[in-house]
Amino acid sequence: MEAGTISGLQKAPNVETPELTMKRSRTHAMFAESDSKIVHVSKGDSRMGLFFVALEERLPYVMSFMQSMNFEAPRITHAINRTELDLSQLTLEGLLLPDAKLSSGEVACSLSHREAMKKFLDDPNLETAVFFEDDAALNAKTFVATSLVRGSGNMSVFELLEDIAKTHETLGWDGVNLGRCWDNCDAPVAGAVEGGLSIVDSCSSLCTHAYMLTRKGAELYMKYTAPVRDAEDRIRAALSSDGLWKYYSLTPRLFEQDRDRIVGNMMHHPAHLPPECTGTREKCQKWHVPAL
Repeated sequence: MEAGTISGLQKAPNVETPELTMKRSRTHAMFAESDSKIVHVSKGDSRMGLFFVALEERLPYVMSFMQSMNFEAPRITHAINRTELDLSQLTLEGLLLPDAKLSSGEVACSLSHREAMKKFLDDPNLETAVFFEDDAALNAKTFVATSLVRGSGNMSVFELLEDIAKTHETLGWDGVNLGRCWDNCDAPVAGAVEGGLSIVDSCSSLCTHAYMLTRKGAELYMKYTAPVRDAEDRIRAALSSDGLWKYYSLTPRLFEQDRDRIVGNMMHHPAHLPPECTGTREKCQKWHVPAL
């Protein structure tokens, strides 16, 4: 994201050091070489886009993730750094609800995701989009198990994502969380994806490191986050709880996250991961969209 697109940003002094210049050059060189290193599995007629929200220092990991998934280079939104935000100014400009009581990190996250969704909505050729944060990691156990059940040893992650996206035509969802956490464990099944995956009607689907939206879903999110009124994942659960959109979840989750345990094959130690679900629907927290 360009810093100038949000006037409530405080621009840091532009101090360029030889070390910073060298680091930036290496990062941009990696992206310049991406066409020769990444297998382009996206078909020309695909109506599904791939989008990343990433801090600049995380771009090397994003590049590694793209290569490991054999993704065609997705569109990158440079995430807002929380240290650059002036919350008082954002409130004066009507971009942040006065009584939101959010941290600068929560506000930066929401604004960054909004910028990525704008890019999606600006492309009339796309029907659905997958959004990743810069610490998303493939749940290899889920992917391998799905491939074996389908008998598709050469199935790509992109092809599986396209199959998931197609379910919106029959299930009518606005969004699907591909890496849910802290959800209820007995969420009712709304539909299935070949290979043993289920799409469930969540009442408390948290975590936003990997998710899918339709155009309608992105439009609804943009509507209810102007101004920003709650944390990124809580607002989604609240919209669903209040019946304002259909935000489902994939189970078992296809993507995980753990910023502290990044290794070459994108696998993470399970002890560092939040649980996919906990408790039952009777104990599910009732969320409400504040100040609509």
